[in-house]
Amino acid sequence: MRIKAALLLLLFAPSSLHAQPPSVEGIDITNRGIYEIEVKKKIDDENLVGSYRDIVTNIRRIKTTTNIPARLCISFGLEYIIVGAPSGVEIPIKMVTRFPKQGLYNPDTKLTVHWNETVVNRTIGKAHFRSYTLDKEWEVVPGVWTFELWYQGRRLVEQMFNLVEPCANGCDKSQPQPGCGDLPIPVSLGVSPRRT
Repeated sequence: MRIKAALLLLLFAPSSLHAQPPSVEGIDITNRGIYEIEVKKKIDDENLVGSYRDIVTNIRRIKTTTNIPARLCISFGLEYIIVGAPSGVEIPIKMVTRFPKQGLYNPDTKLTVHWNETVVNRTIGKAHFRSYTLDKEWEVVPGVWTFELWYQGRRLVEQMFNLVEPCANGCDKSQPQPGCGDLPIPVSLGVSPRRT
């Protein structure tokens, strides 16, 4: 009888007792540089300087680098994997973008923004992508741009990009994002890996 009662308690125990909370060790960056992307969908997000973020597809790395030509329509970012357990579980990741010291001045809002952040769900063990496309003239600001990824108050990774004045004759050999200008692409978020 005692065995039956114990089995019944196990069967009817809340499932939350059996599920362990996610354990996140960090994020591994697998690639970084200049990318070509296609925008699949736009999501309103007032936390971001462009007031929305993009879900992107057909991601293609053009050049592995952290020196990015500060030029309209360039997309730059990183690919990453969240390291932890259990694999396949979604967790909230805070994405922070820190702009160069002078910030970005939006002539429409008359505001200068020095950083922005948003929270998105990302999956442990899955490859993710995080990028930014300079699709408005006021976003083309040379200097150090920093992408940070946070989980539960811990910064898991940061990646700096140095946006530099492009060469007058296009000697940086990186091509602008196709379709830029036809379809605004201010911020695309993904996940980035832990720096070792």
